Amino acid sequence: MIITDPKQLRIKSEIVKPEEAKLVLEIKELLVSHLLHLKGFGLAAPQVGHYKRIIVSRINNELMTFVNPVIVDKYDIRQVKNGGCDIIPDNA
Repeated sequence: MIITDPKQLRIKSEIVKPEEAKLVLEIKELLVSHLLHLKGFGLAAPQVGHYKRIIVSRINNELMTFVNPVIVDKYDIRQVKNGGCDIIPDNA
């Protein structure tokens, strides 16, 4: 089940600790399963009910997993023409 409630999706996720490697693999399998079923481009752990900093994304048609990602640069998202979110309604 994919969580779509904006309040739940805005809960701050916890940093993944090295001793949580087994949990990371379990969450990764769940994310990949949902992503392939939905034919999507990316999912984050909170979207499947786990508030850990884990993301699975399709980049150049290859699935990649990111653990504890850090934003190093950002830009004005309003400049993106077709960058809406399929999970949160009315978030184009």
